[in-house]
Amino acid sequence: MRLEGAPLSEEFVRIRAEVLRRRSVDSASSIADLCAEWGLSDAVQEAFWVVAYDAALNLRTVTEVAKGSYNDVNVSIPTVMSAVLLAGTDRFAVVHNHPSGNLTPTALDMRLTHSIMLAADAVGLYFEDHIVVAPGGRHYSMTEGGRMIPARVGPRI
Repeated sequence: MRLEGAPLSEEFVRIRAEVLRRRSVDSASSIADLCAEWGLSDAVQEAFWVVAYDAALNLRTVTEVAKGSYNDVNVSIPTVMSAVLLAGTDRFAVVHNHPSGNLTPTALDMRLTHSIMLAADAVGLYFEDHIVVAPGGRHYSMTEGGRMIPARVGPRI
């Protein structure tokens, strides 16, 4: 996973699902189930999704913001923030897959998570989790694994 921005011609935001208020995303497991259902878990190339939801944990959008190779994906932080803002909500998680099956977050995964947290804090968004999914629907939640603490945005001035 690279933190550098891709050339503008390679950056895109694609909405996978529009407002789906009947589906709850109340845990990393429910997000991982969604990823398995929609094929991310078993994809043969890495992809990076933003899952935006409201305060009642109702799914708003799932946006694929990057697609890469077998073991790499180039993620643009502004594109991640745009996907959340375009969803019209302030809560989100990010998900990417490891086609190799190794659920352990890499050092680059951790740096990307930190960069997303800084950007989310700067614009007042709640970044709840970074989930890694693998073939067979297996998943690893950085929040549940103690590798990140979800943002708690304070009162706005």
